[in-house]
Amino acid sequence: MPDTYDPSNWYWTVNGDETKAYSSAVGDYVPAGNTAFVAWLGRGNSPTRIASEAELGEVLAPYQLRPTAASVLDGYQDAHSRKLTLEIVAKVLFNLVNEVRALKGQSQITAQQFRAYVKGLM
Repeated sequence: MPDTYDPSNWYWTVNGDETKAYSSAVGDYVPAGNTAFVAWLGRGNSPTRIASEAELGEVLAPYQLRPTAASVLDGYQDAHSRKLTLEIVAKVLFNLVNEVRALKGQSQITAQQFRAYVKGLM
């Protein structure tokens, strides 16, 4: 019976290259004959096919599984930078809204009120 999906111990084949597999446990590629990979396959598992290293980096990012393979790392860092940029922009906008309100002589809004406002925009 195949293993339950565990992103911290999984394998991916990237762009159809079956001579190697990316191992999240190792954080890098392993050759197709790697003993741990062969044993994992022997349990009925199949590597997830993924189109690109950048896409693989994005898959690993939410799990904080930082890759060592530079091209996969680039996708990982892109995913994190997009998330952080959004978070930072929201904080800047929150502060800016309150600065404008202060200039207008209005009371400041709370983070909860700002969140409710943003939610209403969705």
